[in-house]
Amino acid sequence: MCGISGYWAKESALSSTEWAILLQGVSERGQDGIGIVIYFKGHYVCKKVVGTYEDHKEELLDFLREASLGSVTLLSSRATPETERVTSKDMIQPVMNNGLYLVHNGGVTDSLKKELTFDFQTNIDSEVILAAYRKFSNNMKECMEWLVGSFAFILIDDQKKKLYTVTSFNPLAHMYVRGYGYF
Repeated sequence: MCGISGYWAKESALSSTEWAILLQGVSERGQDGIGIVIYFKGHYVCKKVVGTYEDHKEELLDFLREASLGSVTLLSSRATPETERVTSKDMIQPVMNNGLYLVHNGGVTDSLKKELTFDFQTNIDSEVILAAYRKFSNNMKECMEWLVGSFAFILIDDQKKKLYTVTSFNPLAHMYVRGYGYF
């Protein structure tokens, strides 16, 4: 299973030590690659690496210094499924498309992809979520009523200035920590 996490630095940016704790926890769900997007006021930077957190720890923590007060950071750790032999950078989330930024865990039913008109950039099913969201004119309620699968995801919609934390029926832990922000 992959791991996803997000942090909205509403009151405080995280220290390297705090990022290390968060990354370690996320990486325990997937050891084959890590992706990070830092979003701040309509701009973003992204980093994707193939391999374990331990192999790229310093590089990732250095990258996370870009996360500042007010930014939203999405993290994903990939666990290569049994149906695939290797992980490449194009298989690592976050998935981004025209102001949408997504990290996703779980599965979306493959047959849905055939019903969508979308410029798919990868073969990962996370893009089906973005395509469905666009299909329904960025209406999350209609998108979720149409999607089929077992998943959780975090999505930033730059145009609507919204941050969604969504789950089909699996639990998705979330919290607000005073003095920090929303995890």
